[in-house]
This record gives sequence, structure tokens and C-alpha cells, in this order.
Amino acid sequence: MSILRHSQSVSLAHRYWNNLWSHERNRAVYGSSSSPEGVGSNIRVESEIAVEGDFDFAPIAEKIKSRLDHRCLPYTLESLATELSREMFGFPLPGQARWRSLTLWELDRYAVRVEPGSVATVDFLLQYRNLLLQFRQPVEAESKLSVSRVASEQALAEIFTRFSTGSNEPEFIWLNRLFAAIRSRLPGVMALTVDLGSHKLTTRSPASDNGASNSGHWPGDVYEEQSDSAHRDFQSVDRDRM
Repeated sequence: MSILRHSQSVSLAHRYWNNLWSHERNRAVYGSSSSPEGVGSNIRVESEIAVEGDFDFAPIAEKIKSRLDHRCLPYTLESLATELSREMFGFPLPGQARWRSLTLWELDRYAVRVEPGSVATVDFLLQYRNLLLQFRQPVEAESKLSVSRVASEQALAEIFTRFSTGSNEPEFIWLNRLFAAIRSRLPGVMALTVDLGSHKLTTRSPASDNGASNSGHWPGDVYEEQSDSAHRDFQSVDRDRM
């Protein structure tokens, strides 16, 4: 079978707010996104489906558009992703086609990926400067978040400062020290990718999979890829130059 991916953008308003909480608690949990009226967002929806032969994404794309586009919904990104996934994973697919995942990106900084059979536990992707973190955690019942953006970004700001100094140690040792520091502060982190400009380094928790990941790398490996970035961001974790 082949794996096909389709990406589309929708515009909507959704809400980071709990009516049972005070304004102060909502602000503490949701940060600048807290609002009883909701916040406007451009959401990128990525559908991943395993197919044999040709496949037409048009019915799926239209269903997603009608469900989300120009709507005002009382959901966090996590609850929006899980609600949409429950609906879309029940959407009949032709032949032997089957869903692999549904991912919602907000601001290209946060993403929630849901897979069939594990809607209660989601993958949360957090982009912080040149760091990309993958968490795997259930959605918390009260806040409807799987990961606190406020607490995560505060912890990452502190760790970022510590690791933004020059180092002569091998890259894989430096990367694993960085990963250990992040995991000590942020529960549920399963993988880390650092974009160093000319290349990317990725490491994963040995507990993140039962076997090789989709990239073909085994859990616990440190591996390198060419970076999509054309230049090095001077405000990035750089083991050699900062």
C-alpha cells in the first residue's frame, strides 16, 4: 500500500477557555490565547491515508471544509482534533483505503496528531525557535489540553539559555544532554529535532515506539537530515557559535 497525504487550510475561531474557572486561572493555563469569545486561527489540516491505487481526496477535503471553515467552535486545538478525528475516521473510504492519521497545525507552532484507535491519547508537536518537540499524552479533562503551552515555553526558554553556549563535545552527546534536560522538565516528550541550519539532528525516547519509526530509524537513535532552512537563525540553539 502507498501512503498519501493531503493538506488544506481552513479559517475558524476556537476557544481556549473554561467557564468554570476565573479569568485569572484561564489566563494562567491558556496564556495569551485565553478568551471567552474565542480566537481566530488559520488551521492547516493534514490527512494521511494508506491506499492501493488511485485515491481522490476531494470528498474528504470537502467534508473537513464544511465541518470547520468559517465556524466558531468551543474547542481547544486538542479537542478540535479529537472531535474531527472521531468524525473523519468514521467517514467511509473506498476499497482497502484506511486512515493513518489526522493532524491539525495552528500558527505552524503547535500541532495535534490523532491516529485511529488512540483518539484519547494524541501526539502534540511544539515548535520553539529551532527546536521541534513531540509529546504523546492524553488530553486533560478540565483544560482540554494535552500539553501546557505556557509551562512548556517557560521551561524551554530556561533550557534554551543554558544550551545556547558553545560546546566542543560531539553533537550526539550534546543533543542527548539537551534531550535529557527537556525531558526532566516536561513529561511526555518522546522526540526532539534541532534544526542547526545546515542539517537537523533528531533523537527519540527508547519508549516512544515498539519498533522502528516511520522514518526507518530505531528509537533511541540519533540521526541527521539535511535541513530545509537556507540559513542559520542566530537566535537558535547552536552548539558551536553561540
